[in-house]
Amino acid sequence: MVNASVNEKSIGLLADPKGLAVSIVEKILLSGFGVKIFTDKKSDWTKACHNYINNKSLELLNVGEYPNSNIKYLIYISGFVERGTRQNINVLSKRDLGIVNEINKQLARDQKRVLAIYPYITDSKTKVITRKSINSFVNNEGLGIYLVGDLLGPRMNLASSDFLPNVFKDVISGGETKVPRSEMKIYPTSIPETVEVIVRSLYSFGPYSNERMLLTGSVVSVSDILESIYKADSNVVFSYDDKSWDRKKLRINERFVINFDNEKTVSETLSWFKKQGLEKEDEGSVASVKPILTNNIIEKSAAVGSIVYETKHVSATKQKPGKQIEPKAPKTNVKVLYKQIAFFLIFLMVIIMSPIITLLMSGSMFALGAKSLEIGQYEISEGLFKGSASA
Repeated sequence: MVNASVNEKSIGLLADPKGLAVSIVEKILLSGFGVKIFTDKKSDWTKACHNYINNKSLELLNVGEYPNSNIKYLIYISGFVERGTRQNINVLSKRDLGIVNEINKQLARDQKRVLAIYPYITDSKTKVITRKSINSFVNNEGLGIYLVGDLLGPRMNLASSDFLPNVFKDVISGGETKVPRSEMKIYPTSIPETVEVIVRSLYSFGPYSNERMLLTGSVVSVSDILESIYKADSNVVFSYDDKSWDRKKLRINERFVINFDNEKTVSETLSWFKKQGLEKEDEGSVASVKPILTNNIIEKSAAVGSIVYETKHVSATKQKPGKQIEPKAPKTNVKVLYKQIAFFLIFLMVIIMSPIITLLMSGSMFALGAKSLEIGQYEISEGLFKGSASA
Protein backbone atom coordinates (compact mmCIF):
# COMPACT_ATOMS: atom_id res chain seq x y z
CA MET A 1 0.00 0.00 0.00
CA VAL A 2 1.41 3.39 -1.05
CA ASN A 3 1.32 6.06 1.63
CA ALA A 4 -0.17 9.54 1.17
CA SER A 5 3.19 11.27 0.75
CA VAL A 6 4.04 8.99 -2.18
CA ASN A 7 0.67 9.65 -3.80
CA GLU A 8 1.25 13.38 -3.45
CA LYS A 9 4.54 12.95 -5.29
CA SER A 10 3.12 10.82 -8.08
CA ILE A 11 4.79 11.60 -11.37
CA GLY A 12 2.73 12.12 -14.48
CA LEU A 13 3.81 10.61 -17.79
CA LEU A 14 2.52 11.58 -21.22
CA ALA A 15 4.04 9.09 -23.65
CA ASP A 16 3.53 6.10 -25.91
CA PRO A 17 4.54 2.68 -24.48
CA LYS A 18 7.98 2.49 -26.08
CA GLY A 19 11.40 1.56 -24.69
CA LEU A 20 12.37 4.80 -22.97
CA ALA A 21 8.91 5.45 -21.50
CA VAL A 22 8.46 1.91 -20.15
CA SER A 23 11.92 2.01 -18.58
CA ILE A 24 11.07 5.33 -16.90
CA VAL A 25 7.89 3.84 -15.42
CA GLU A 26 9.83 0.88 -14.04
CA LYS A 27 12.48 3.16 -12.51
CA ILE A 28 9.90 5.40 -10.82
CA LEU A 29 7.96 2.47 -9.34
CA LEU A 30 11.11 0.78 -8.05
CA SER A 31 12.09 4.10 -6.45
CA GLY A 32 8.90 4.00 -4.38
CA PHE A 33 6.94 6.70 -6.19
CA GLY A 34 3.63 6.53 -8.00
CA VAL A 35 3.09 6.97 -11.73
CA LYS A 36 0.06 8.30 -13.56
CA ILE A 37 0.20 7.52 -17.24
CA PHE A 38 -1.99 9.68 -19.46
CA THR A 39 -2.56 7.83 -22.71
CA ASP A 40 -4.94 6.90 -25.48
CA LYS A 41 -3.26 3.47 -25.71
CA LYS A 42 -4.25 1.80 -22.45
CA SER A 43 -4.20 -1.73 -23.87
CA ASP A 44 -0.67 -1.25 -25.21
CA TRP A 45 0.51 0.14 -21.88
CA THR A 46 -1.12 -2.77 -20.04
CA LYS A 47 0.84 -5.18 -22.20
CA ALA A 48 4.10 -3.21 -21.88
CA CYS A 49 3.82 -2.98 -18.07
CA HIS A 50 2.32 -6.42 -17.41
CA ASN A 51 4.77 -7.00 -14.54
CA TYR A 52 3.55 -3.88 -12.74
CA ILE A 53 -0.04 -3.50 -13.89
CA ASN A 54 -1.41 -4.64 -10.49
CA ASN A 55 0.85 -2.24 -8.62
CA LYS A 56 -1.35 0.25 -6.78
CA SER A 57 1.21 2.98 -7.47
CA LEU A 58 0.50 2.73 -11.20
CA GLU A 59 -2.55 4.36 -12.77
CA LEU A 60 -3.59 4.40 -16.42
CA LEU A 61 -5.68 7.46 -17.25
CA ASN A 62 -7.06 8.97 -20.43
CA VAL A 63 -5.12 11.82 -22.02
CA GLY A 64 -8.10 14.11 -21.44
CA GLU A 65 -7.75 13.67 -17.68
CA TYR A 66 -4.37 15.40 -17.55
CA PRO A 67 -5.68 19.02 -17.29
CA ASN A 68 -7.58 18.21 -14.06
CA SER A 69 -5.05 15.84 -12.53
CA ASN A 70 -3.20 18.36 -10.30
CA ILE A 71 0.04 16.57 -11.16
CA LYS A 72 3.06 18.58 -9.96
CA TYR A 73 5.73 16.65 -11.82
CA LEU A 74 5.34 15.60 -15.44
CA ILE A 75 7.51 13.84 -18.02
CA TYR A 76 6.42 14.33 -21.60
CA ILE A 77 8.05 12.15 -24.27
CA SER A 78 7.33 13.41 -27.76
CA GLY A 79 5.91 10.91 -30.24
CA PHE A 80 8.97 11.58 -32.41
CA VAL A 81 11.20 9.78 -29.88
CA GLU A 82 11.53 6.20 -31.17
CA ARG A 83 8.99 7.03 -33.87
CA GLY A 84 7.66 3.94 -35.62
CA THR A 85 8.05 3.54 -39.36
CA ARG A 86 4.27 3.48 -39.80
CA GLN A 87 3.52 6.51 -37.67
CA ASN A 88 2.32 9.49 -39.70
CA ILE A 89 4.45 12.52 -38.86
CA ASN A 90 1.62 14.96 -39.60
CA VAL A 91 -0.65 13.18 -37.10
CA LEU A 92 2.17 13.14 -34.56
CA SER A 93 2.81 16.84 -35.14
CA LYS A 94 -0.83 17.78 -34.52
CA ARG A 95 -0.94 15.71 -31.32
CA ASP A 96 2.43 17.08 -30.21
CA LEU A 97 1.34 20.71 -30.57
CA GLY A 98 -1.93 19.99 -28.74
CA ILE A 99 -0.10 18.48 -25.77
CA VAL A 100 2.45 21.32 -25.68
CA ASN A 101 -0.41 23.83 -25.60
CA GLU A 102 -1.99 22.04 -22.62
CA ILE A 103 1.36 21.81 -20.80
CA ASN A 104 1.79 25.57 -21.25
CA LYS A 105 -1.57 26.11 -19.55
CA GLN A 106 -0.60 23.87 -16.62
CA LEU A 107 2.77 25.60 -16.23
CA ALA A 108 0.95 28.93 -16.06
CA ARG A 109 -1.13 27.54 -13.17
CA ASP A 110 0.68 25.52 -10.55
CA GLN A 111 2.71 22.78 -12.24
CA LYS A 112 6.12 22.66 -10.55
CA ARG A 113 8.23 20.74 -13.04
CA VAL A 114 7.92 19.49 -16.59
CA LEU A 115 10.57 17.60 -18.52
CA ALA A 116 9.92 17.41 -22.26
CA ILE A 117 11.95 14.85 -24.20
CA TYR A 118 12.65 15.04 -27.93
CA PRO A 119 15.02 13.28 -30.34
CA TYR A 120 18.36 14.92 -31.14
CA ILE A 121 18.68 13.22 -34.53
CA THR A 122 15.80 13.46 -37.01
CA ASP A 123 15.28 13.48 -40.74
CA SER A 124 14.90 16.78 -42.63
CA LYS A 125 11.11 16.92 -42.52
CA THR A 126 10.80 15.81 -38.91
CA LYS A 127 13.41 18.39 -37.86
CA VAL A 128 11.18 21.25 -39.00
CA ILE A 129 8.14 19.82 -37.19
CA THR A 130 10.03 18.96 -34.00
CA ARG A 131 11.65 22.39 -33.88
CA LYS A 132 8.21 24.00 -34.19
CA SER A 133 6.92 21.88 -31.30
CA ILE A 134 9.84 22.78 -29.02
CA ASN A 135 9.59 26.48 -29.87
CA SER A 136 5.88 26.40 -28.93
CA PHE A 137 6.70 25.99 -25.25
CA VAL A 138 6.36 29.14 -23.13
CA ASN A 139 9.40 30.34 -21.24
CA ASN A 140 8.99 28.95 -17.73
CA GLU A 141 11.41 28.20 -14.89
CA GLY A 142 9.78 24.83 -14.33
CA LEU A 143 10.32 23.59 -17.90
CA GLY A 144 13.34 21.64 -19.04
CA ILE A 145 13.93 20.11 -22.47
CA TYR A 146 16.07 17.01 -23.02
CA LEU A 147 17.21 15.86 -26.45
CA VAL A 148 18.23 12.21 -26.52
CA GLY A 149 20.73 10.68 -28.93
CA ASP A 150 20.52 7.26 -30.60
CA LEU A 151 18.77 5.21 -27.89
CA LEU A 152 20.44 1.91 -27.13
CA GLY A 153 19.52 -0.76 -24.60
CA PRO A 154 16.91 -3.33 -23.58
CA ARG A 155 13.38 -2.32 -24.63
CA MET A 156 14.63 -0.02 -27.41
CA ASN A 157 11.91 0.21 -30.05
CA LEU A 158 13.04 -2.04 -32.91
CA ALA A 159 10.10 -0.80 -34.97
CA SER A 160 11.59 2.69 -34.93
CA SER A 161 12.61 4.41 -38.14
CA ASP A 162 15.99 5.33 -36.59
CA PHE A 163 19.32 3.84 -37.71
CA LEU A 164 20.35 1.77 -34.68
CA PRO A 165 17.00 -0.05 -34.25
CA ASN A 166 17.17 -1.10 -37.90
CA VAL A 167 20.63 -2.59 -37.40
CA PHE A 168 19.69 -4.40 -34.18
CA LYS A 169 16.47 -5.70 -35.68
CA ASP A 170 18.48 -7.32 -38.50
CA VAL A 171 20.96 -8.83 -36.05
CA ILE A 172 18.30 -10.24 -33.73
CA SER A 173 16.15 -11.62 -36.55
CA GLY A 174 19.14 -13.67 -37.70
CA GLY A 175 19.23 -12.47 -41.29
CA GLU A 176 21.85 -10.36 -43.00
CA THR A 177 22.48 -7.07 -41.22
CA LYS A 178 22.35 -4.15 -43.63
CA VAL A 179 25.03 -1.52 -43.06
CA PRO A 180 25.80 1.69 -44.98
CA ARG A 181 28.88 1.95 -47.18
CA SER A 182 29.82 5.38 -45.89
CA GLU A 183 30.62 6.36 -42.32
CA MET A 184 28.44 8.63 -40.20
CA LYS A 185 28.41 9.83 -36.60
CA ILE A 186 26.34 7.87 -34.08
CA TYR A 187 25.28 9.27 -30.70
CA PRO A 188 24.67 6.10 -28.64
CA THR A 189 22.57 6.86 -25.57
CA SER A 190 22.11 4.13 -22.97
CA ILE A 191 18.43 3.82 -22.04
CA PRO A 192 19.06 2.68 -18.42
CA GLU A 193 21.56 5.51 -17.78
CA THR A 194 19.33 8.08 -19.50
CA VAL A 195 16.39 7.05 -17.33
CA GLU A 196 18.52 7.62 -14.22
CA VAL A 197 19.36 11.17 -15.32
CA ILE A 198 15.77 12.04 -16.26
CA VAL A 199 14.16 10.79 -13.05
CA ARG A 200 16.77 12.44 -10.82
CA SER A 201 16.48 15.75 -12.63
CA LEU A 202 12.76 15.97 -11.87
CA TYR A 203 13.65 16.97 -8.31
CA SER A 204 17.19 18.28 -8.59
CA PHE A 205 19.51 19.27 -11.44
CA GLY A 206 18.60 19.46 -15.08
CA PRO A 207 17.68 21.95 -17.79
CA TYR A 208 15.47 24.89 -16.83
CA SER A 209 13.65 27.70 -18.61
CA ASN A 210 13.45 26.09 -22.06
CA GLU A 211 17.13 25.13 -22.08
CA ARG A 212 17.86 22.27 -24.43
CA MET A 213 20.24 19.71 -22.96
CA LEU A 214 21.56 16.84 -25.04
CA LEU A 215 21.81 13.46 -23.31
CA THR A 216 24.26 11.18 -25.07
CA GLY A 217 27.32 9.02 -24.65
CA SER A 218 30.56 9.55 -26.53
CA VAL A 219 30.18 10.02 -30.27
CA VAL A 220 31.22 6.94 -32.26
CA SER A 221 31.24 5.79 -35.86
CA VAL A 222 29.16 3.11 -37.56
CA SER A 223 32.28 0.91 -37.59
CA ASP A 224 32.57 1.17 -33.81
CA ILE A 225 28.97 0.00 -33.38
CA LEU A 226 29.43 -2.91 -35.79
CA GLU A 227 32.61 -3.97 -34.03
CA SER A 228 30.79 -4.03 -30.68
CA ILE A 229 27.99 -6.08 -32.23
CA TYR A 230 30.44 -8.58 -33.71
CA LYS A 231 32.20 -8.99 -30.35
CA ALA A 232 28.83 -9.79 -28.77
CA ASP A 233 27.68 -12.08 -31.59
CA SER A 234 30.34 -13.51 -33.90
CA ASN A 235 27.66 -15.18 -36.03
CA VAL A 236 26.34 -11.88 -37.32
CA VAL A 237 26.53 -11.33 -41.07
CA PHE A 238 26.96 -7.80 -42.41
CA SER A 239 26.10 -6.79 -45.97
CA TYR A 240 26.32 -3.41 -47.65
CA ASP A 241 23.25 -1.29 -48.20
CA ASP A 242 23.15 1.71 -50.54
CA LYS A 243 20.43 3.38 -48.48
CA SER A 244 21.24 6.99 -47.61
CA TRP A 245 20.34 7.96 -44.04
CA ASP A 246 18.88 11.44 -43.66
CA ARG A 247 20.16 12.47 -40.21
CA LYS A 248 19.80 16.08 -39.04
CA LYS A 249 20.69 17.48 -35.61
CA LEU A 250 18.57 19.85 -33.55
CA ARG A 251 20.05 22.88 -31.80
CA ILE A 252 21.16 22.43 -28.18
CA ASN A 253 22.28 24.75 -25.36
CA GLU A 254 24.25 22.22 -23.37
CA ARG A 255 25.46 18.65 -23.51
CA PHE A 256 25.37 16.11 -20.67
CA VAL A 257 27.71 13.22 -21.42
CA ILE A 258 26.49 9.90 -20.04
CA ASN A 259 29.40 7.60 -19.28
CA PHE A 260 28.66 3.95 -20.00
CA ASP A 261 30.37 0.91 -21.47
CA ASN A 262 29.27 0.85 -25.10
CA GLU A 263 30.31 -2.77 -25.74
CA LYS A 264 28.62 -3.98 -22.56
CA THR A 265 25.38 -2.15 -23.43
CA VAL A 266 25.37 -3.61 -26.94
CA SER A 267 25.90 -7.11 -25.51
CA GLU A 268 23.13 -6.67 -22.90
CA THR A 269 20.75 -5.33 -25.54
CA LEU A 270 21.28 -8.32 -27.84
CA SER A 271 20.96 -10.79 -24.95
CA TRP A 272 17.75 -9.19 -23.72
CA PHE A 273 16.04 -9.25 -27.11
CA LYS A 274 17.17 -12.76 -27.93
CA LYS A 275 15.58 -13.94 -24.69
CA GLN A 276 12.41 -11.97 -25.33
CA GLY A 277 12.19 -12.73 -29.04
CA LEU A 278 10.80 -10.43 -31.69
CA GLU A 279 7.09 -9.82 -31.78
CA LYS A 280 5.02 -8.62 -34.67
CA GLU A 281 3.84 -5.11 -33.83
CA ASP A 282 1.72 -2.42 -35.42
CA GLU A 283 4.77 -0.17 -35.54
CA GLY A 284 6.43 -2.34 -38.18
CA SER A 285 8.45 -4.84 -36.16
CA VAL A 286 9.00 -8.23 -37.78
CA ALA A 287 8.55 -11.72 -36.40
CA SER A 288 11.67 -13.59 -35.39
CA VAL A 289 13.22 -15.52 -38.29
CA LYS A 290 16.64 -17.09 -37.69
CA PRO A 291 18.24 -18.84 -40.68
CA ILE A 292 21.33 -20.92 -40.01
CA LEU A 293 24.51 -19.12 -41.08
CA THR A 294 27.96 -20.71 -41.21
CA ASN A 295 31.53 -19.79 -42.15
CA ASN A 296 31.12 -16.11 -41.37
CA ILE A 297 34.30 -14.24 -42.16
CA ILE A 298 34.73 -10.54 -41.48
CA GLU A 299 37.64 -8.87 -43.21
CA LYS A 300 39.03 -5.38 -43.36
CA SER A 301 38.21 -3.45 -46.51
CA ALA A 302 40.42 -0.69 -47.93
CA ALA A 303 37.87 0.54 -50.47
CA VAL A 304 37.56 4.32 -50.57
CA GLY A 305 34.36 5.57 -49.00
CA SER A 306 33.30 2.13 -47.78
CA ILE A 307 32.78 0.86 -44.30
CA VAL A 308 35.61 -1.11 -42.71
CA TYR A 309 33.76 -4.42 -42.83
CA GLU A 310 33.48 -6.66 -45.84
CA THR A 311 31.57 -9.88 -45.28
CA LYS A 312 31.84 -13.27 -46.88
CA HIS A 313 29.38 -15.91 -45.76
CA VAL A 314 27.85 -19.25 -46.56
CA SER A 315 24.15 -19.76 -45.87
CA ALA A 316 23.37 -23.36 -45.08
CA THR A 317 19.70 -22.76 -45.81
CA LYS A 318 20.09 -21.36 -49.33
CA GLN A 319 23.11 -22.98 -51.00
CA LYS A 320 23.90 -26.27 -52.58
CA PRO A 321 26.54 -28.45 -50.87
CA GLY A 322 30.07 -27.34 -51.71
CA LYS A 323 29.00 -24.05 -53.25
CA GLN A 324 30.10 -20.91 -51.49
CA ILE A 325 28.26 -17.66 -51.93
CA GLU A 326 30.57 -14.70 -52.39
CA PRO A 327 29.19 -11.18 -52.03
CA LYS A 328 29.84 -8.54 -54.64
CA ALA A 329 32.85 -6.39 -53.91
CA PRO A 330 31.95 -3.01 -52.45
CA LYS A 331 31.67 -0.25 -55.01
CA THR A 332 34.36 2.38 -54.85
CA ASN A 333 33.08 5.92 -54.51
CA VAL A 334 34.46 7.22 -57.84
CA LYS A 335 33.78 10.89 -57.16
CA VAL A 336 35.63 10.75 -53.86
CA LEU A 337 38.51 8.87 -55.49
CA TYR A 338 38.81 11.42 -58.33
CA LYS A 339 38.83 14.29 -55.85
CA GLN A 340 41.56 12.66 -53.79
CA ILE A 341 43.70 12.01 -56.89
CA ALA A 342 43.21 15.58 -58.12
CA PHE A 343 44.21 17.08 -54.75
CA PHE A 344 47.27 14.81 -54.62
CA LEU A 345 48.41 15.81 -58.14
CA ILE A 346 47.98 19.50 -57.39
CA PHE A 347 49.96 19.09 -54.17
CA LEU A 348 52.68 17.18 -56.05
CA MET A 349 52.92 19.83 -58.80
CA VAL A 350 53.27 22.59 -56.21
CA ILE A 351 56.17 20.75 -54.55
CA ILE A 352 57.92 20.06 -57.87
CA MET A 353 57.37 23.48 -59.44
CA SER A 354 58.23 25.59 -56.39
CA PRO A 355 62.06 25.39 -56.81
CA ILE A 356 61.76 25.82 -60.59
CA ILE A 357 59.63 28.93 -60.22
CA THR A 358 62.05 30.28 -57.62
CA LEU A 359 65.02 29.62 -59.95
CA LEU A 360 63.28 31.27 -62.90
CA MET A 361 62.42 34.29 -60.83
CA SER A 362 66.04 34.54 -59.58
CA GLY A 363 67.32 34.24 -63.17
CA SER A 364 64.95 36.96 -64.36
CA MET A 365 66.07 39.29 -61.59
CA PHE A 366 69.74 38.61 -62.45
CA ALA A 367 69.14 39.24 -66.16
CA LEU A 368 67.28 42.44 -65.40
CA GLY A 369 70.15 43.62 -63.19
CA ALA A 370 72.72 42.79 -65.85
CA LYS A 371 70.73 44.65 -68.48
CA SER A 372 70.48 47.71 -66.25
CA LEU A 373 74.26 47.62 -65.67
CA GLU A 374 74.86 47.37 -69.41
CA ILE A 375 72.62 50.35 -70.12
CA GLY A 376 74.35 52.37 -67.41
CA GLN A 377 77.77 51.65 -68.84
CA TYR A 378 76.59 52.62 -72.30
CA GLU A 379 75.18 55.92 -71.07
CA ILE A 380 78.40 56.76 -69.25
CA SER A 381 80.51 55.94 -72.30
CA GLU A 382 78.37 58.17 -74.49
CA GLY A 383 78.41 60.95 -71.98
CA LEU A 384 74.68 60.88 -71.54
CA PHE A 385 74.88 61.36 -67.77
CA LYS A 386 77.05 64.44 -68.33
CA GLY A 387 74.66 65.86 -70.86
CA SER A 388 71.80 65.30 -68.51
CA ALA A 389 73.66 67.05 -65.75
CA SER A 390 74.41 70.12 -67.91
CA ALA A 391 70.82 70.31 -69.05
